[in-house]
Amino acid sequence: MTFKRTVGQEVAKRILGRLLSDLNVPTVMFVGPEGVGKATLAHEFVMALADRYGLGKKVSALACQDVEFLSPVPPVPGKPRPDDFYETRSTIGINRVRDVKRWVVKSPVALPFKVVVIMNVENATPEAQNSMLKLLEEGWKRTLFLLITSNPHRVLPTIRSRALKVRFSPLRYGDFVKVVGKEDPVLYEVSGHSPGVALRILSKVKDYGRVIKLWKEYVLGSKVATHELLNVLEETGLIGLRLGYYALREMYRDGAVDYRRFKRIYGAIRDVEEGYRRHLPTPFLHLLAAWTPDYSTVDV
Repeated sequence: MTFKRTVGQEVAKRILGRLLSDLNVPTVMFVGPEGVGKATLAHEFVMALADRYGLGKKVSALACQDVEFLSPVPPVPGKPRPDDFYETRSTIGINRVRDVKRWVVKSPVALPFKVVVIMNVENATPEAQNSMLKLLEEGWKRTLFLLITSNPHRVLPTIRSRALKVRFSPLRYGDFVKVVGKEDPVLYEVSGHSPGVALRILSKVKDYGRVIKLWKEYVLGSKVATHELLNVLEETGLIGLRLGYYALREMYRDGAVDYRRFKRIYGAIRDVEEGYRRHLPTPFLHLLAAWTPDYSTVDV
């Protein structure tokens, strides 16, 4: 099995190739940065399992009765992560986990086992994660659990400890170009070597170079740039914040800001990001976004 749809990630592919012949591990966790192929490879892996029984196409079409996708955003046929997946603030609630609990106790219909794929398990509420832990602890012998996470520190340690970890890495430049379809060293760095993130940047930001420039002017205290940047954040959300992290790191690396300023601005951006994830009111996000203490005398 070559897992052709997933670019790169050769180590993860080898591990999953071995698991195809030995499913004695009931829980597997895919861990790595967002947008590097975790969901794609999980989808391919489940299709390969089902293909042994002639049901791979049904998995792709979300029509296999023995495969369940648990996700903050419902998957669509052939695409485990819809285009709006990363922009959602939805969570996985306890009721969805309870539904899965009721489902797994029933006997498989078409396959000799059941598969539960949990996308972005860190987006499950604390109550849902505790319920999920009980489900994993019960160790259903005919159920394979695939957990996918980009932020394992937000997953209960007791869940993490029960899973075989399959680690994913940022892509090499050549593999990145294959997925994104263009050579762009700056985009490669801005995205953290993640083609999924790069494609989101290209889809949401017409001129990401200009946005990076606005961030740099904002860091130096420009009120004009701050006003423009707030408008950009209204349109781009978390992707706009990612460009801010990149601009700030580049300025620190080049000596344009000292560590104190770097730390304070980084903390402000991080607070805004947390605000978006926690549904805090937009005016509060604006207040945080405009926070540039001690260096507001420059106006570009």
